[in-house]
Parts: sequence; C-alpha cells; structure tokens
Amino acid sequence: LESNASSTEIQVNEELALLIDSFRSADMTRADIEANKEYKMLGEQDKAILWVKLAEIYFEQHQYSKVTNSLDPLEEYQRISFDAQFMHAFSLSKISKKDLSIEQYQLLIKHNPNAQAATFNLALLLKQKKRYEDAVPVFIKAIEISSGNKKAKAYSGLAGSYYKLGNFKLASENYRKSLEYRPGAANIWVQLARSIAADNGVYADVMDAFDKGIALNPDDFK
Repeated sequence: LESNASSTEIQVNEELALLIDSFRSADMTRADIEANKEYKMLGEQDKAILWVKLAEIYFEQHQYSKVTNSLDPLEEYQRISFDAQFMHAFSLSKISKKDLSIEQYQLLIKHNPNAQAATFNLALLLKQKKRYEDAVPVFIKAIEISSGNKKAKAYSGLAGSYYKLGNFKLASENYRKSLEYRPGAANIWVQLARSIAADNGVYADVMDAFDKGIALNPDDFK
C-alpha cells in the first residue's frame, strides 16, 4: 500500500502546541487525555486539532493503533477538513481492519475522486479481499490518475485481478502495459508468461517472457 499521508497545514497556537507535546511526552491514553483538566477547557475545534496533530506524530512513528484511536472519534467532516482521512484509512489497514479501511478510503474518494494513493490502496485492498470484480474499476480509475511507476503498479494490479477472474487475455494485455512503464520488473514478466500460458498463447511468447524475468532477477529462480 502507498503511504503518502499529507495533512493540511493546521495553525496551532503556542498554548495548544505545548499541551500536545506534554500529552505526547507522557504517552497518555485517550481516556487519560479526555480526563485532563486542560483538555476539558479546550473548544471543540482545538480538541479536534489536538487529536489530528497527535495522530500525525503517531503515524510518523508507525504506531497505527494510536493513530486510529486518535482519529476514530472525530466526525468524518473533521478528518476530511484536516486532511487526516487518508491517515485514518491507511492505519486501519495496517492493524488488519481491512473492511473498515476500505470504507474509509471510499469516503475519502467520495470527497476527492482524484485521490491517487487512496484509489490505488482501495483497489489493492479489494484485491486482497478477493473482491476482484470490485477491484477492476478502481484499478482502472487509478490508472487514469497515475503516472510512471504508479501507473505501472496499477496496471499490474488490474492484470492480476483479471487473471483471478479467469480473463487471461486481458491479464496479458495489462501486464504488457505495466511493463511499458516498468520494463525492469522481473516478477511482472513472469506473471505475463503465466497469463499467456493460461490463455493457451504461443509457447515462444511464454518462454520469452519467462526468460526476461529470469534474466532480470536470476537469484529468484535458482
């Protein structure tokens, strides 16, 4: 999954910044923070900002459970307005809550249809959940809004979904398109060979693709 969370620059006054730092330094739980006298005196906006800023810190530290604990209670519009929805969806996937992650990515994409990383991650999660028919249109959208290496990955994800659906011809076509952007991807050459073989393609084409994959990464085929 792609992790490119970026939050809108949030203006934090000095008093709130100090409070955030003290809670982070003390490694306080959400319950402890909510029971804190200074926290209780904050307005609703500042409380939301506090949780988003704490979530950003936890996200950088890969403490994904703490990220979700910080962002779960916020309203959807708050996570969207503070550009924290991607962080929330990504963190849910990292703590094996993939169904919830899918829902949160879908909410984000509803607000921002051209969110590239969210679209690609959603497609991957649907594929991982073996929801191949659902994954196909999301991969197609990811291809439309991606470029370079990211487009290559989206093409290979689409190809893999078609392969699982038994459409080996479209799988082969999309593996080839992926290789146009990432010709050095050994595993994609091998997947292409397998899809051509599954489609009863020309034997020479199968072997050519296998040979290219092996040549690029011979250690994987010893």
